[in-house]
Amino acid sequence: MARVVANDIELEYQSQGAEGAPVVVLIMGLGRQLIGWPEQECQALVDQGLRVIRFDNRDCGLSTKFDCAGVPNIAQLTMAKLFGWRLPVPYTLDDMAADTIGLMDALNIDKAHVAGSSLGGIIAQLIACHYPERAVSLTSMMATTGNPSLPGPTAQVRQILQLPYVQDYDEEAIVERAIKLWRALSGGVYTIPEETLRRSYLAAARRAYTPNGNLRQLAASIVAGDRRRLLRKLQLPTTVFHGDRDPLIPLAGGLDTAKNIADAEMIIEPGLGHEMPPEVMPRFTEAILRSVRRAEEG
Repeated sequence: MARVVANDIELEYQSQGAEGAPVVVLIMGLGRQLIGWPEQECQALVDQGLRVIRFDNRDCGLSTKFDCAGVPNIAQLTMAKLFGWRLPVPYTLDDMAADTIGLMDALNIDKAHVAGSSLGGIIAQLIACHYPERAVSLTSMMATTGNPSLPGPTAQVRQILQLPYVQDYDEEAIVERAIKLWRALSGGVYTIPEETLRRSYLAAARRAYTPNGNLRQLAASIVAGDRRRLLRKLQLPTTVFHGDRDPLIPLAGGLDTAKNIADAEMIIEPGLGHEMPPEVMPRFTEAILRSVRRAEEG
């Protein structure tokens, strides 16, 4: 792994595959580090002749933290949005999209296939909307459009999300909260042994633990607007991938994304919640490859 200056901050990234190959940039969701993209799936993309770039978003992993910006009041921001008020936040999702472009600039990458999961899917949408000359294709996974009329998280998920982050570094407490959240976000079809989950969450915490960074990313997502008008202008191969049992961003969000992007291909994964279980990861990869192939054919 390596680090570069991009958009006036430092981003930790990893590059796999030949430098002259077509590039796929993978963008993770809220609080998720680049290691959230499984190594075997990155290698599967490389085996298809692609160069894979994955990175830690700002305020996450080993990239620049924004602790000097303080901790946003999430309840206040949520209430303000209900009333149509705009309150200042440390940064926006547009800033995070610009980070990705800055990373591409630093690596001398002119164009790339952009693919993102959850919050990363929204960032990928914004890259395609604001920098159309830089995006070859778009894969939006487990994401939504910002349409205020769409259904939101289930009551159970809302309750779990309200659990405070562990502020002091207590590995057991950190892992326990993460497992509770995973259970709430699961569609209930795919199971992962608890010991496997514990190892994964412990490895992530030991690499970097940034609870307040998660809150600042969440603040950016709360104030993000309705993207439908921007999405309707897109003219690039797009695949939308969504589970039919997603309790955080219901399937309606994925359907609305596909509806508002011309010629978008919609893939609905039966039994999938807001999760990336090992059994389904090859289908996440295939969704990306479908966008890539359509771009190559076009």
